[in-house]
Amino acid sequence: MISFVGAQAEVMPVAHGGRSCSWALYRYKDPALGFHQRYSCIVGSLGYLVTMTRPDLAWAHTQLSKYVQFSGKNHMLAARHVLSYLDGTWNQKIRYSLDSYENPNVLWGLVDADWAGGDTDTSRSHTGYILMMNGGSISWPLGRVGATILCDSETCVTLHFRG
Repeated sequence: MISFVGAQAEVMPVAHGGRSCSWALYRYKDPALGFHQRYSCIVGSLGYLVTMTRPDLAWAHTQLSKYVQFSGKNHMLAARHVLSYLDGTWNQKIRYSLDSYENPNVLWGLVDADWAGGDTDTSRSHTGYILMMNGGSISWPLGRVGATILCDSETCVTLHFRG
């Protein structure tokens, strides 16, 4: 059981400058009993939250889930950081409202992609988008591109939606 009573809440789901490449150096094959199970449960629970209600955790979940099979102490510290962030933001929610927007029922979105330099462990690009309607997000997939590509923004968007 992980307790956060009296702990300082974090303001960002990932520590400042937290990159997955520094985590990869600390892989332990025989950690304490139950370590991998605890880590897997945390990552699985974060996956549920990302899918259902918390798009702000998508990047952190993507980074943590890469190391479920070979996790170490730094991975658990990063997972605890995300849990501490959740503890401080438990009351945040997605709110839909027709009253506060000039154009109700209009679907709009944002898309972003990075080049191969974004993930120094695999040299794969990341892409994601968020669709919004009536003041709230309705879809927010995020993931790695299947192959290493170099492209401009328009090409990446085309590849993402066609591929």
